[in-house]
Amino acid sequence: MVRNVCKEDLPKVSELIGKTVKEEEVDFNLSMLDEVDGEIHSLFLIGKCRVPYEIGGEDDDDFDCNEVLGVYTKYDDESLSHSYNEVCAATHNMSFTMFWLPWTEENAKLLAPAFVEDCECGLKHLYSITYSNEVSKYKRDV
Repeated sequence: MVRNVCKEDLPKVSELIGKTVKEEEVDFNLSMLDEVDGEIHSLFLIGKCRVPYEIGGEDDDDFDCNEVLGVYTKYDDESLSHSYNEVCAATHNMSFTMFWLPWTEENAKLLAPAFVEDCECGLKHLYSITYSNEVSKYKRDV
């Protein structure tokens, strides 16, 4: 079952992604995990919206930017894609939203089930375009 990450999940989530995550960095409305019988099968941990200066973002960008703080998948299956699609549906945002994380070959391999690899202007990147007219059934009311 896909659900929002909650504060109580942070110790386990930090263990799974291999780094400590601070509560104030996490967007709990967007972060999703796929849990089966108490075991996390996949996870997209999303940070709060901010300008990503480290990848060339500017204050007047026309889209929302959320850093992907961590990704985890236990199996090579569609669980990761399902979690990511629910993250996109949970944005319930009419503007363009960019989820980003620094490029590494390890991240590229991990995200291959949910994203497509491309090269544009000499820059290698992964992308996914998701359209959703529905609000995620897991989105919290804020």
